[in-house]
Amino acid sequence: MTAPVSRETVRRRLHEQQLLKKRKPQPQRHPPQPRFFERSTPNQMWQTDIFTFRLGGKNAYRIGFLDDYSRYVVGLDVFRSQTAEPVLEVCRTAMAEYGVPKEGLSDQGRQYSSWRGTTRFQAELRKDRVHHLKSRPHHPMTRGKVERFWKTIWEEFLVRAQLIMQVQSGLLSAQEAARQLQISRKTYYKWERRALAAMVEALGNREHGRPPLPIDPEKEALQRQSQELQARLQVMAQRVQIRQWLESPDKKKHEVAEMIVTTLTRLKRQVPWPYQRRCQYLALPYASFRRGKHRLEGGEPAIFKPGPQKVAPLKLEELHLHLYRLKHGRQRSPGVGRLYRHYQGQISRRDLQALTETVRREWAQQRQAELRRITWHVPGLVWSLDDTQLARLASHQRHLQQVQDLASRYKFTPWVGDRAWGETVALRLEQRFLRQGPPLVLKRDNGSNLNHPAVDEVLSRYLVIPLNSPPHYPPYNGGMECALRERKTPLVEKLLARAPLTQSQVQVGAEGLAHELNHRSRSGLHEQVAGEVFQDAQPALKVYTLRKRKEAFAWINELTLTLLEVLVVHTKRQAETAQRLAVETWLQRNGVITITQNKKVLPFFREQFAHN
Repeated sequence: MTAPVSRETVRRRLHEQQLLKKRKPQPQRHPPQPRFFERSTPNQMWQTDIFTFRLGGKNAYRIGFLDDYSRYVVGLDVFRSQTAEPVLEVCRTAMAEYGVPKEGLSDQGRQYSSWRGTTRFQAELRKDRVHHLKSRPHHPMTRGKVERFWKTIWEEFLVRAQLIMQVQSGLLSAQEAARQLQISRKTYYKWERRALAAMVEALGNREHGRPPLPIDPEKEALQRQSQELQARLQVMAQRVQIRQWLESPDKKKHEVAEMIVTTLTRLKRQVPWPYQRRCQYLALPYASFRRGKHRLEGGEPAIFKPGPQKVAPLKLEELHLHLYRLKHGRQRSPGVGRLYRHYQGQISRRDLQALTETVRREWAQQRQAELRRITWHVPGLVWSLDDTQLARLASHQRHLQQVQDLASRYKFTPWVGDRAWGETVALRLEQRFLRQGPPLVLKRDNGSNLNHPAVDEVLSRYLVIPLNSPPHYPPYNGGMECALRERKTPLVEKLLARAPLTQSQVQVGAEGLAHELNHRSRSGLHEQVAGEVFQDAQPALKVYTLRKRKEAFAWINELTLTLLEVLVVHTKRQAETAQRLAVETWLQRNGVITITQNKKVLPFFREQFAHN
């Protein structure tokens, strides 16, 4: 006896033999209708998503941010990982370039959302006060705009680009590529030309941001007039209310002032006018409004009671102590504002400023008194060498190098041009020594080109004693600094006033200026000119023969060694100070210079040295 067969078994067997007719699906009586949404203004909502594709045999992830209103892609980049760090990088770059949106829409991926706790992306949005919206799980239609953007990239870029690059590299024929794209070969070649042209254009520089929209001047003017009329209506409505407050006998003055400041501050968000224009329309004094607003922000009443205010007793000694501790400059004293905020209940700003000027003047007098001043007595014996930047031109810098006799203020022919290297400076000095005779001492600063080994070799060969200035102390070479300043100022004015001058023209101008300064009478030379004083002293320089120069060198070296032992020198800077003191001592003993401090002549040796 055969077992009964079930209905399902019969149906399955008939279906396998294709003996059943396919049943047409019954249409739904009330099918769900798709819903559409779109924000009304740009930067109101951004949609974001991650698109995965193969690149170079590995997964690549394209992260994008798209504006919901305009469909403009505000952020887009490619990464090898899909962690939170790349998402934050693209988001921060987009916000920095296009501003912060009000809302952000994403899926529930682990980069954007977490069922427990807060992700880094959510923390970043919360910091910028951006409302985070999340789509339903497995419902990409919510982010349909950015999903359609990925589809466009896949169909019109990635697939086409891969096929075009395969054709360009010879791995595929154009006919096979057209067949895979289901287009004609003519259409394929058109797409290929467009793709290659777009790649070339993408390599060029382009302006950031959205492309400019066409502007309708008439429409823009009408919108501006409409906004202006609306703003005036709002301001005039507030004017009526403020007048009622001012005329009300029940309200006190400080209450009315606080209400006016609060109203104008709130009106600032509605009417984009400056406070001064708003006060003008409301018939209110602008200075009074600013004063009241500043007081309210500081926690004070908007209007003080009439009459003199209570003042705390001034601690003058403590204030003087704080003023003396400041680092005063020639015209300003940093830190006075902070000091006024501390003492503003005891002294006015004007009185504190006068007191600061007095202390600054005392400091300047004290610094002047502590300066050592050197007077040079023997013309032609001590020269000074220095250079300065004359002007910065489009292609190079132009420098001025000057040699001057310190006692007579005589200026030798200057050199104008590019910055001179050490070998060039040595060659120019040797030519100067052969023409004018070498001095006994050459004073210079610590520039690398002036302290070059080639320069030292020329000075050693002609037995010229080098005297270097202390590091970062221009007053030590003050005479040369003044000479460069009186030469540089007219030359720079000449360069800026006229068309670009050649180096030879500037050189001729510098030589003419040196000739004029050498023939100008000076009060420091008893109304004599520098040229005559220098020329009259030339015969007296023959006294310093080769033998006497060697004796001076030996005496200075011996005193330098003694000072190194006495002062227990440990650094190179201390050794340079000892050598400089030895040179100054020899010059003092031989009557070449006189060193004074506070109008008093200093002895040969001092217990404390000013330049160490």
